[in-house]
Amino acid sequence: FFDFVSNSVLMPLVAFLTCIFVVWFVGLQSIVDEVKLSSRFKQEKMFCVMIRYIAPVCIILILVSSVLNSLGVIKI
Repeated sequence: FFDFVSNSVLMPLVAFLTCIFVVWFVGLQSIVDEVKLSSRFKQEKMFCVMIRYIAPVCIILILVSSVLNSLGVIKI
């Protein structure tokens, strides 16, 4: 039970909340500026799109599919 909760629920949930935290509270520009201090950052626009839009949707899909798989609704 605890393995299911930690792997299938908590890890995707924390990953989703991390994306939200970075976008809304820390700010993407501060993350980009921090990366630019140590090296060139060629894919800045793609990184911002991935963190803001694509990653949260994919993480929610992973969360929902793992829960539905454990309930027997779908088979992965």
